[in-house]
Amino acid sequence: MKIEFLSDLADAPSQSTVTFDGCETPGAVSLRGTGFAARDWQLRALATEVDGRAVTADVRVASLPAHLPAKTHAAYGRGAAKDWYDIAYVVLHNDGGGPDGAAARVWTVFRSDLMGQTRRALGELAANFVEASAQGTLAFAKTMTELHPDLDADVLANDAVAGMAAFLRGPGFDP
Repeated sequence: MKIEFLSDLADAPSQSTVTFDGCETPGAVSLRGTGFAARDWQLRALATEVDGRAVTADVRVASLPAHLPAKTHAAYGRGAAKDWYDIAYVVLHNDGGGPDGAAARVWTVFRSDLMGQTRRALGELAANFVEASAQGTLAFAKTMTELHPDLDADVLANDAVAGMAAFLRGPGFDP
């Protein structure tokens, strides 16, 4: 299992790695300025075994409506294939009602924050999933077929285009 941490610290430059006190390697990528993950989160218990004994830690986890715009800003800033894959996967496979439900939840929670830089990031998101040959679409299809070789890349690409179009047609989105 791989866990990726994102932070939203006002005193850490955007895209810098934030380290944790008492840890040698875990860190987080700063999404300074978005504020989404810091304002809408849920406490989740993560459990593991350390030296033969069970250990549980409560961790703040960004909600679906916070994760999507925060990750959209990360993709807008970095343009990494992994970011495009992550967004499409969450939009298509969330517990909030698929693309339409995700859009409605983002709009309900962050309606007043979907302007300026976020509007530009959403425009970039739309451009990266506008067709089957777009960068985000290809990143999603490639990663999914690497993880699941039995899936069809063309079907995955079309699912990503349709899902992202539905998400971006949601209430309040007009990149």
